[in-house]
Amino acid sequence: DKVKWRDFWFPGLLKEYALHEARNTYKLIERNQVPHGSKIFDPRLVFTHKYTDPDDLHPVGELKTPGKVRLTIAAFTQALKEKLDYKQKYASNVRWNSVRIILAIIAYNDWEMCKFDIETFFLWGDLKASGSECLYMELPPYFELPEHLLGKDVIWQVVKSIYGCPQAAYCAQQKLIKCLTANGTFRRTTHDDCVYVLIHATEKCIIGVWVDDMIAGGTPGGLNIAEKALKEKFNITVQHNPSTFLGAQIERSRTHKWLKIHQAAYITTLLERSGLDKANAAVTPLDPSVLNTPLTPPSEGETNQLRVAAGGLMYTDKTRPDVAFATNLICRHLQAAGSQQVAWSKRILRYLAGTINQGIIFQSEGPLILSGAFDADLAGDRASSKSTAGYVLRLGDTGTVINHSGLLRVNCDSTAMAETHAGVRVTKEVIWARGLLGELGFEQKLPTVLRGDNETMINQCIKNINHDRSKHYRTAQAFLHQNVADGIITFQKVSTHDNEADMNTKPLPAPKCKKFIPIIVGAPQSQID
Repeated sequence: DKVKWRDFWFPGLLKEYALHEARNTYKLIERNQVPHGSKIFDPRLVFTHKYTDPDDLHPVGELKTPGKVRLTIAAFTQALKEKLDYKQKYASNVRWNSVRIILAIIAYNDWEMCKFDIETFFLWGDLKASGSECLYMELPPYFELPEHLLGKDVIWQVVKSIYGCPQAAYCAQQKLIKCLTANGTFRRTTHDDCVYVLIHATEKCIIGVWVDDMIAGGTPGGLNIAEKALKEKFNITVQHNPSTFLGAQIERSRTHKWLKIHQAAYITTLLERSGLDKANAAVTPLDPSVLNTPLTPPSEGETNQLRVAAGGLMYTDKTRPDVAFATNLICRHLQAAGSQQVAWSKRILRYLAGTINQGIIFQSEGPLILSGAFDADLAGDRASSKSTAGYVLRLGDTGTVINHSGLLRVNCDSTAMAETHAGVRVTKEVIWARGLLGELGFEQKLPTVLRGDNETMINQCIKNINHDRSKHYRTAQAFLHQNVADGIITFQKVSTHDNEADMNTKPLPAPKCKKFIPIIVGAPQSQID
């Protein structure tokens, strides 16, 4: 409809062209200047509406920019058709484990917090101006040439990392790295190369980067240094005391010194999409009998239904460690699922409906010491007879910063063997977390205490006891023994009834869930207020 195009979309297109002209995204050259053999790509317009971040009042966000038009280059078609592999196209993002650690540090120190957003991030990266990696594009629709080029066969030479360019993410990230690390302002951590820490005698600042969104915490002076460094190279928007970050909602009380992250808005949308927004709430994520219930025959329709549900539930892992095992369990059946597995997914959603505002709470109490718990069952997965390993790591007396539930890769013939391999997994995570905390200025001077409920496994790893049956996992045992000897970890025997990691290995009854969930997510909201 030409009338609709002119009235609704055309103004957005003119704004997009003005933006590219202001950023010097392109150079106008004649077609005969293109080197022989170079491909000239087609432009592609993307039409969309831009929304704000979701919140409780607007679960899918509020309409911010209607009729937004984005110009992209269809350079991906060459990679697909000719199977080209660009050498530099990958851009890493901050791990969510790192984000939770940063938020825990912000709450512990009662730091200021803000969010930086770089406008049109990909348009800041520089592409090569010569050589075989140059990109050329036909003139986009309704693009007006300057008078001195009218009547000539003109195209674009793309000199900035425009959207749709395979190298865009890499080039833009390299520009950001140079900006933050210039003159030794920030140091890029080795344990997560998307976490930056300010190098300053008195001011403090930590930044976690996800593409063009950055969460930052520190002293007022440290945040000012970060903001000034970014504004020298980019156009940025700054949001102090942000309420969201990457789909996770943030609540904070500076008076009571706590910070909470949750996904109430997303879970509301998930429930509405599943038609369970008015369903009765479940007390636990799964009924303890699910592992012993005979499975129903799989069907294609129910398999597709489970895949949709699993995709939505996997996104809740940012703030809902209490459903880690339940989500992992249904993901094991994505190849072939029946009505039984679909019922499991609905049970998880009904549990989320009853705990919609629950999240992870970080508090400014006690020393910032890393500790955790781990556990494993024995051959709990009926399809593969493999064991499920789970662990929980916390900073001080606060909510979970690292959480995991998943099948072991090896089949175990004893509980001690399964617990040993689970101990290896959590120890690797501890080594990483201690390294990151050390780079951020919170060095862990004492060994990290790991609580487990299998005395045989703990004795084998501490005393390096060599049994006849343990010779089959001596490598894993030796790894743990060495880290105990090096002062990285130490084990503490606890009762099964006091091991919160048990929730990540099997479905538990309501009394145990009621006991472990406050430990995993942090103190209940009512107690904090």
